[in-house]
Amino acid sequence: MKKLSHKCKITFIMVGALILFALTLVSLKLGSIDITYGELMS
Repeated sequence: MKKLSHKCKITFIMVGALILFALTLVSLKLGSIDITYGELMS
C-alpha cells in the first residue's frame, strides 16, 4: 500500500512539474508571462 501511494505521489509530482514547465515555455514564447497567469487566475 505504501509503495503504491509513494509511486502515485511521484507520478503526480512529475506530471505537475511537466504541466508547469509547458505553461512556462508557452508563456515565454508569447513573451507575456504576467498576462498569461492573469488570465489563468481570472
